[in-house]
Amino acid sequence: GAPTLAGSFNVSGITDSGVGDLTVTWDRDFASTAYAVVVSAQGGAIVAVSQVKAVAVGTSEVVAWSGVFALVDPDAWHVIAIGPQ
Repeated sequence: GAPTLAGSFNVSGITDSGVGDLTVTWDRDFASTAYAVVVSAQGGAIVAVSQVKAVAVGTSEVVAWSGVFALVDPDAWHVIAIGPQ
């Protein structure tokens, strides 16, 4: 199913960008693309790796991989970003 937003601290929305691919839109843009994004994913088809795919001042795109390096939808995403705004 489509991911839902459980907490929205500086998040204006999320977009399901495909299997194992999520885009987070920040409510308040970061000052530059030099901010830190940490992502983890839980459940689903044995998620082995979660990573940041792309960063812009107003969005971050993250992906989740299975143990055989195929994109998979996890049961839950956890994304935080830290940096000047």
